Amino acid sequence: MSSRVPELPPGVPPPTWSYFRDAFEDAPSRSAAWRTTGLWAVERLSKRLGDDWPERAWEKNGRLPGGMALAIGHPVAYVELLELAARSELLSDCEGFADVFRPLHRDPREDQLLHLRLELEVGALADQAGYGVRFERPIRGSSKHSDITIDLEDGQSLLVEARVLLPDARSVAINEFSERAFQDVHDVEWLHDVQCDGEFTEVLGDGKLSELLEALEVRVRLVKLGAIAPPLRMHGASLTVSRRGSGRHQGLKGPALEGDLWPRIADRLAQKARQTEGGENVWLRICALHGLWLLTDWATRDMSEKLASMRHNIASSLADHAHVDGVVISSGCGWPQGTIVPDECEDAVGGYAIRCCMPPMMARETLVVALNPADGATRQARIWRDLYASEARWLDYALARLDLPAVAEIFKAGQT
Repeated sequence: MSSRVPELPPGVPPPTWSYFRDAFEDAPSRSAAWRTTGLWAVERLSKRLGDDWPERAWEKNGRLPGGMALAIGHPVAYVELLELAARSELLSDCEGFADVFRPLHRDPREDQLLHLRLELEVGALADQAGYGVRFERPIRGSSKHSDITIDLEDGQSLLVEARVLLPDARSVAINEFSERAFQDVHDVEWLHDVQCDGEFTEVLGDGKLSELLEALEVRVRLVKLGAIAPPLRMHGASLTVSRRGSGRHQGLKGPALEGDLWPRIADRLAQKARQTEGGENVWLRICALHGLWLLTDWATRDMSEKLASMRHNIASSLADHAHVDGVVISSGCGWPQGTIVPDECEDAVGGYAIRCCMPPMMARETLVVALNPADGATRQARIWRDLYASEARWLDYALARLDLPAVAEIFKAGQT
């Protein structure tokens, strides 16, 4: 998730754990389970990261990393905070856990938090499936360590290297504009009980966005009177307004990111492959937050096309690294636009494409690409498929293990 973090007015102190506690306690519009579970997450993270961690993070970066500051009111940020606390709690007894958590404690940067989240995500899904999980294990014949080791039932282990691809400046600008524009349009939808579909093709300044929203309000009034509103085409945007439920809600699309994003993925794959030389049953886990899924035409293809395209590119990039058995690459887990239909497909050589909806309202696509079918990678790919197909159930599973309220109790109808 890429979140626009609000600037604090001059003179306002940076957030503390007490800031989160007070906000979670004083949330009359939220369920009691939402408040209780949020407080639990803050207590666990404050003990694990230290009482002064939010202030140190703010002093170093000018904000809390990973959209954490939004957890008080934004459902996705709240879930991410809860997942971080729950995964840390459930995996804290795993070998190497202290080593994998220590960098965030010392260095509260954005990339440290996102990398930790990805490592804990893999570990938590493997733990849910009953596999053993170890962190920071040495790689045979190398001075390097693997991020995660998943111990399978037959005595074999998967050696996993994880990497998050962060957006560049252009992607950040598009993401920030899209979040701001989408939220403004959603406010109009909720206020007037209509639905808006369409796309923005340009990043607009405040003045042009305000003009667009004024024109959108005119069309909303027509729909409220029972008329059919003409499409709105202004400042590179093309939007339609209709009564809520009058047709399939396609949602909103932001400006496309031009250029080829694959070289950045290929570079990171090769880097991780070199780090794992000498290892066996090596898999690379990539979370692509740099715009591939959100901001390119590739994102609009069907699942089988995405899988075939990714297989071709990955196989070409890793042709000189035969020890890598496969790659698991996914979008971030975020709040989707429009209707998300769960989907899955399998290719002829043991690859999988999975689209999951995760409670309370997130979604993610994951591609599993096996590279060495003759060496058992096909069976390993099935394990990865099962792990990420189970992702939709993980949060309720974790909450039950921790004796916390279920997702449905936390997010009661109308409170997301």
